[in-house]
Amino acid sequence: MPTDECSRPSTTVSAPNTTSRRAFVSAAGAGATLGLAGCLGGDEDDTIKVGFVFATSGPYSLLGESHINGFQLRIDEELGGELDGREVEYVQRDTGGDPETGVTIAEEFIQSEDVDFLVGPVSGAVAFAMEPIVGQYEDEVVWLSTNSANNDLSYARGEYQTRNMFLGYQAWQLAAATGEWVYDNLGETAALSYADYAAGIEYTEDFQDGYEEAGGEVLGDVAMPLGEDDYSPYLSTIEDTDAEVVWSFFAGADAVNYIRDFHEFGLDEEMTQAGAAFLLSADTLEAQGEAAEGKYSSSIYTLDYESETNDEFKSSYESAYDTDPNIYAVLSYDGAQMMETAVEETGGVNPPELIEAMEGMELDSPRGPFEMDPDLHVPVHDVHMREVQMDDDGEPYNEVVDTIESVRPPW
Repeated sequence: MPTDECSRPSTTVSAPNTTSRRAFVSAAGAGATLGLAGCLGGDEDDTIKVGFVFATSGPYSLLGESHINGFQLRIDEELGGELDGREVEYVQRDTGGDPETGVTIAEEFIQSEDVDFLVGPVSGAVAFAMEPIVGQYEDEVVWLSTNSANNDLSYARGEYQTRNMFLGYQAWQLAAATGEWVYDNLGETAALSYADYAAGIEYTEDFQDGYEEAGGEVLGDVAMPLGEDDYSPYLSTIEDTDAEVVWSFFAGADAVNYIRDFHEFGLDEEMTQAGAAFLLSADTLEAQGEAAEGKYSSSIYTLDYESETNDEFKSSYESAYDTDPNIYAVLSYDGAQMMETAVEETGGVNPPELIEAMEGMELDSPRGPFEMDPDLHVPVHDVHMREVQMDDDGEPYNEVVDTIESVRPPW
């Protein structure tokens, strides 16, 4: 990337004083005041530099590691570490899930490391904090926000001018778009339980919107802290609602502990548990065991999705990492495919040209074919409704029971 000097004005972002679920999501990344300087952009070097901005410590360390594995699987294992004759280099920092740390890393990667692509973060709060910063460099860097799927990250693009950001999927697609299916197939009354942070709040809000629009009634909701060890006090509150369905948002270790406690509390006999993909993902099912059986989730990727592309991906991932891939690995694998296709199509790493190439791009992904919406920078793809079943060896797996086709956010 060019090294001649230039500067940009500082940016100040402050959070409104509000505590509603929607407002919390909008404010989650606020509070950063940083001066932006440096002159960057695509160059004619013989390298392509990628900066990973993921959490690799804390409760979501598995998510960050899976994203990095998926990205590097495509670039290093399958393509030999080169794109269009250029070597791909990496820099990596741990955000720890902290928004201010994420902003500092992004600024360092853009200004000092001269990265061509930012990939990450895991947390929506971190992505919100990064957005007004990275958005000022749309002519210098392309941002593949493969995991952070908050709705505001697409329909606020015009406000922050983050034309250089592309999402791996969007919360609305896994939550609001599934509300009608849950109402029609699982129950007409629901209780909501969720991890009390930006993503949990937004997914739950989205599901409630879609469920109530379909005719469902929400009888109560319970927010639970991240890293909770004992969910039984909260489960008692859920039981008292007498709802037919419990819809939940948890991920990682929290999803394991919640599903185990739900089962041990005896709620399987009274309510049907459903949620977003991360509640019952390939990375949690083994630890959840028989407690996961009979529970439902919505996902853009299922391990047993039948396609040649997915079969090849699974074989390649298992060979490289000695484990099954999960949704997080797929998201960044797709990000790497987007980078690969755009670099080869444009013959370089000039961000405006890369952005134009990615808008409307069609990919054959392990999750299934999708198109990158040219306006929202969000994939338009199918959403699979899954039920956990047990195989002949007594191991849980996700069986697709229905598919909602070509789901596009309505903004």
